[in-house]
Amino acid sequence: MLYWLAGFPVARVLHEVITRLVITGEPGFPPDPVGFLAYQGIVSAGFAVGFLWMHERLAPRLWRRYAPHNPVAAHIFDAYVAYARQLYEAKKPAKQTRRRPAKHES
Repeated sequence: MLYWLAGFPVARVLHEVITRLVITGEPGFPPDPVGFLAYQGIVSAGFAVGFLWMHERLAPRLWRRYAPHNPVAAHIFDAYVAYARQLYEAKKPAKQTRRRPAKHES
């Protein structure tokens, strides 16, 4: 999230400057640069969450699809599988140690 907090506003300023350069022929900053950067910093948090969600939920499905034909995708998918197995094994003992009280014990 910190990466996006710094990187997104910088990318947006570059986008503004280059777009003005292409359209008008001369570069320029937004009218209120401090407000612009503050707003972009706030918006960057949403992009960071979306980026992480996408990689957590969508990327493993795509890597799985590409893995049979692409050795790099297969390596990345294997890493996802190993991590998922680790999480599953870490949660497994916690479930086994808790026991439900029998109906006559309550």
